[in-house]
Amino acid sequence: LASSPRSLATLSRRRARLTASQLANMDSRLILIGLAAFLAAPLLRPCSSPGSLDSIASWAMKGPAKDLPAGVNGVFVLRGQNPALLVDFSYAHSYDPATRSFTVDAGRAMLFDTGAVASQFKGEFQSTTPSTDFTGKVLSLVMRVMRLSLKFEFNENYSVATIFPSMFSPYFPVNYIFHQLVKEKAVAHKGGWKRVNFVPAKNMTASDAFAFMVPVVTRKPDGSLKINSDGLKMAKRKLAMGSGAFAQC
Repeated sequence: LASSPRSLATLSRRRARLTASQLANMDSRLILIGLAAFLAAPLLRPCSSPGSLDSIASWAMKGPAKDLPAGVNGVFVLRGQNPALLVDFSYAHSYDPATRSFTVDAGRAMLFDTGAVASQFKGEFQSTTPSTDFTGKVLSLVMRVMRLSLKFEFNENYSVATIFPSMFSPYFPVNYIFHQLVKEKAVAHKGGWKRVNFVPAKNMTASDAFAFMVPVVTRKPDGSLKINSDGLKMAKRKLAMGSGAFAQC
């Protein structure tokens, strides 16, 4: 039997609604797949031990940044910030001499004591910055998934830097609020740096939260590496207090 024009129109509308619903479900699935891929992408880069601290000259400073200012062109042991062990600024990027700024991706540049938690560190390595009791392996994972990055903007003589943390992307809207609530500075200190946090929300007064970055390896003007024996000994003491194992991602 032939269908009436009205029944054909109704069937057409139902099919249109069904197609629109299918497209919406497909779009939702594609968005979820894309989001999952974005979050998981950093995890495709494996983490492993780069070698021992005794052989640090053979594996440190292998990142692309070669022209950073002398004071930050190196590997530093972290004192007061746990369970992170080292930060290698050769993995900095986007260096701009005009604005005296560069960016460090925390999950790439920081080397963590994989099995230690912050509460393990006592004495000279007591945590003096806000910390959780995640192991270094888990904390590194969280930083990589969140794409935590730190932008350093220096004064004219490179003695003080304001640090701007960002998550996911520099253009992520929440970072604007993040920058209003969190203020950090790095101040040149005895050949290394002292990181100072400020009391939110006005960020006018330095808080009791601070950490030191002590040089272990630095790059000489001729491009060769120099080992700082005191910094290396400190890194070994800190690693011995933790789990004894560390990794680079």
